[in-house]
Amino acid sequence: MSSFGAFQTSVLGMVSQSHALGVIGANIANVTTGGFKRTDAHFQTLLGQTAASRPAAAASQSRQSDIAGVTTKDYARISLQGELGNGDGGLDVAIDGPGFFVFGDNPAGAAAGSGMVYGRDGAFATRLGGPVTTTLPDGRTVSGVESFLSDAQGRYVLGWPATGAGAPVGGSALGPIRTDPYAFADAPEATGVVRLGLNLPSDAVAGSRESYSIDAFDNSGRLRPIELGFTRTGVNAWALDAMGAPGDALTLGPAPLADLSFSPTGTLLASAPFSLGIAHPDGGASAFALDLSAFTQMAGPLAPLGFERDGHEAGVLDTIDFDADGMVIGTFANGRSRPLYRLALADFANPDGLTPQSGNVFAESAASGAAMLGGANEDGFGAIVSGALERSNVDLSQEFTQMMVTQKAYNASATAFRTTDEMTTVARDLKE
Repeated sequence: MSSFGAFQTSVLGMVSQSHALGVIGANIANVTTGGFKRTDAHFQTLLGQTAASRPAAAASQSRQSDIAGVTTKDYARISLQGELGNGDGGLDVAIDGPGFFVFGDNPAGAAAGSGMVYGRDGAFATRLGGPVTTTLPDGRTVSGVESFLSDAQGRYVLGWPATGAGAPVGGSALGPIRTDPYAFADAPEATGVVRLGLNLPSDAVAGSRESYSIDAFDNSGRLRPIELGFTRTGVNAWALDAMGAPGDALTLGPAPLADLSFSPTGTLLASAPFSLGIAHPDGGASAFALDLSAFTQMAGPLAPLGFERDGHEAGVLDTIDFDADGMVIGTFANGRSRPLYRLALADFANPDGLTPQSGNVFAESAASGAAMLGGANEDGFGAIVSGALERSNVDLSQEFTQMMVTQKAYNASATAFRTTDEMTTVARDLKE
């Protein structure tokens, strides 16, 4: 062994332990980075190295170098899930189980070659897009700015548009998820049924009239006021009438209009629903069935017992949330909600073979295999947990323990290097 070879083992020991300390330092620095995946530095013996004497050399011209020492091999722990904790943002979401969120740099989605990357950090935000003009269900045209669901680095979160109860995986191209108020509109629905319960006073005198106001949605989703009147016509009998707003043309049926009749104990005798239609002066129209089967006739004043109606006004998108299947649920200003998108998840034959990228994301590689896309809670994919975030999978106690061991190993290699240096000095002095 040459004089330099005497130092090789110690030098490789210091270099390897120094590298390991760098890996440990990176892990510790990212202990609070959401979705961060640690790397473990392992060691392997190095007995020799074969290399070509020149780039184009044949195997017979290669040379053997005896090294005798140690080298490092890094293992990425990308497949190891971190602990799930509560998120602070309204768009925070985590994956409980296998899978990665899919991100893209291009708003056109995957079809435009957006350069997809994958990650586990679900601390989502929104990013602005371009100006947009939208025609609302009521015919109004409004202008605004697009906004899209994004990760912390501004990359687009990709998913599939929802169709019916959900988005069939592979049924359409991946694309960004819009979150601006005018991205979707909930069309109005006219009231079709009104169910009203009242107690009519049993001690009311004949000819007296009691009134109660309700409202219903017309065919444009606008609430229209209606006053219902009840006139005592005889023993246990009441006549129904109705009035709309000024200018309304109201029709109450079916004809001939039957009275409301009650038993001596105050329960309503069999009564078919009434029908009410209104032609409003502004061109709107209302038409619904009026169910009064919950009426009673007891002593005391007119008292409401219950009121229900279907229908709703138009509404623009207000907020979004996520369910366990990764559906992006939109809640509209009118209180209604429906699925809008489904988050895309990706998995790999060897997730630990992914290539780390800046921004706590990973790129596909030959070692990881091609991305397999799917939805949450499908075979091979985890569930989506709304309002949670995945923490890093770094264990501080383990890292500090490993750091102390590595530091001692480095110091030992340095001591061996210094001892070899002293022995070489003594050998040099013997020649004099």
